[in-house]
Amino acid sequence: MTVIAFDGVRLAADSRGSASDGLHYVLRKLVRLNDGSVFAASGEAQDSQQVIAWLNAGGIGPRPVVHEHFTALRVSLEHDAVVCERLENKLFPFRVRAPHAIGCGRDFAYSAMHFGHSAMWAVFFAARFNCACGPPVVSASPNEHGVQIDDSLPD
Repeated sequence: MTVIAFDGVRLAADSRGSASDGLHYVLRKLVRLNDGSVFAASGEAQDSQQVIAWLNAGGIGPRPVVHEHFTALRVSLEHDAVVCERLENKLFPFRVRAPHAIGCGRDFAYSAMHFGHSAMWAVFFAARFNCACGPPVVSASPNEHGVQIDDSLPD
């Protein structure tokens, strides 16, 4: 289960993975792609890995087949503006406006961002209130030097 949030500047994600037997583990859901964009996905881990490999290859070749509940956000810099695209199971990107959130903790994240909190804080709150989401919270923002990934938790 997942919560991923975009506030117009940063993309943030929780790090809780879960196995079919109910065990939880730490999983890095937010990655920097070869083109410098930031990517995070909700759904099966193997689907995310296939989509990351496909995007890193430039989106060339057939689209990976992913489960119907797969959803991802990709944030990049375009002409000095931060752009966020949403990809669902057919992998055709469409732009979304901030604030935007996906995953089972999205309602908590939307609430936090509605009251002026950052994406990182929104994910932190969602991880506190939704037992399927969990720390550590990771965030990244595109900049002129690529993407800086921040592993620090809010105080």
